[in-house]
Amino acid sequence: MSAKTLFILRYIDSVELRMDIEAMLNKVELANRFTRAVAVGSPREFIFAQQEDQQLAEACNRLIKNAIICWNVSVR
Repeated sequence: MSAKTLFILRYIDSVELRMDIEAMLNKVELANRFTRAVAVGSPREFIFAQQEDQQLAEACNRLIKNAIICWNVSVR
């Protein structure tokens, strides 16, 4: 049997595995929602043609998100 088939059989058989995967998917979706909420414009589209400009824009977005997360953690 292939690795994919074995994984599918384990997934069907294990409630714990399905719950773990669902929890991880929820974390990813929440992170994506947070990125969309913080981003100016569309976070999936870069208006900058140069890779250096794209990297700078991504670094700025990451800095803003980290600042918000740090603020929320320190307020509690």
